[in-house]
Amino acid sequence: MKDPIEQFDLIITDTRHISSVYDHFNIPEALDDLLRWQWIQAVSALDKYIHDIVKKGLIHTFNKELPPTKSYSNFLIPIAVIQESSDPLSSFEQFVIKKLAFQSYQTPDKITEALSLIWPEEHKWQKIADALNDDQKVIKNTLNLIAQRRNQIVHQGDYPSDKLEKEKIALNESEWVIDFIENLVHAIHDELESCLHT
Repeated sequence: MKDPIEQFDLIITDTRHISSVYDHFNIPEALDDLLRWQWIQAVSALDKYIHDIVKKGLIHTFNKELPPTKSYSNFLIPIAVIQESSDPLSSFEQFVIKKLAFQSYQTPDKITEALSLIWPEEHKWQKIADALNDDQKVIKNTLNLIAQRRNQIVHQGDYPSDKLEKEKIALNESEWVIDFIENLVHAIHDELESCLHT
């Protein structure tokens, strides 16, 4: 399995490269959808990182390499997945992939829910905020707003429900979102690494 943080960094690097294409052609409104794509892709990179790190942590816990969290202990898995398999670890991994596939980890609440499966820390967002030298309420609110705009782009074509034109977007906004997501994921990863040795 590719290291979750390395995979995240590759996606973020690819996402950043679009800025140079946007700058090169210098036709702002005609190419604004490139910036919307960057916004979507940055949030997707966060989502994928959470999926990957949780899967990795669950497998380590299943292998008894990490102590189980309360959420892990309540993680429902059909007994047949393990008992009827010649390779329980592989069966468990496949079950985890399928079970998490329908989850979206883009907002603070959903990220907390996911990380609780592998990280026993009760004050997750305070730890993350401390690592970012910021206030947890600000970070959580910012992430919620980023996810909300991502959903508006994906599900409504970036047309707010009360307007007949797309919401404006600028290069500095999409670059700021990429920076925010990158810093957030690295803060989460550093916290996990220090306590889980991921």
